[in-house]
Amino acid sequence: MFPLFETICVEDGKILCLDYHQRRYKTAYSQYWSKQPSTPLADGFALPHNCKTGKYKLKVSYNKHFQHIEIEPYTFKHIERLKIVSADTIDYSLKYTDRKAFADLLLQRHNCHDVLIIKNGMVTDSSFCNIVFFDGKKWLTPSTPLLQGTARARLLEQGHIKEIEIGVEDIKRFRSFRLINAMRHFYELKPTAIEGIVF
Repeated sequence: MFPLFETICVEDGKILCLDYHQRRYKTAYSQYWSKQPSTPLADGFALPHNCKTGKYKLKVSYNKHFQHIEIEPYTFKHIERLKIVSADTIDYSLKYTDRKAFADLLLQRHNCHDVLIIKNGMVTDSSFCNIVFFDGKKWLTPSTPLLQGTARARLLEQGHIKEIEIGVEDIKRFRSFRLINAMRHFYELKPTAIEGIVF
């Protein structure tokens, strides 16, 4: 049983942003087991020769003592419609392997591609991405994410996006949005019109 995991982007033979994943891994490990990990993330991993071209998803599942590593070709998902759903008790502060809460919420998406989760009136995330909104001048991300994503953390540190409180009633004042995670690079994503968010 591996209760936690990390998903890392491998592109053209390069493991991207491993330092951000290592940082989150150490934080999550210490929170879950009340101690620091004795080995780094993806310890001993060697990239297979057939993964040197293109984009791959590297998944590192881990428990207190062991890591399980899988790598597979990445398939991009086009997401243009998000259904607003409420989940006031959901907790995904760590990257848990158990994603049943998201599976249950996705049953409410109807004809949309994904859900946008509202917790206690505040915008959080989609089922597998952080969200960033465009107001005509700046890209802004909610200060209330369910998960502190690595791409989100990097973009905040680099000043490409800013963090603010965003309530469900604020959504309509934005022009567009992007959904980001380790596999979905911010500047490669075409903005989606805010009308793609369905109330």
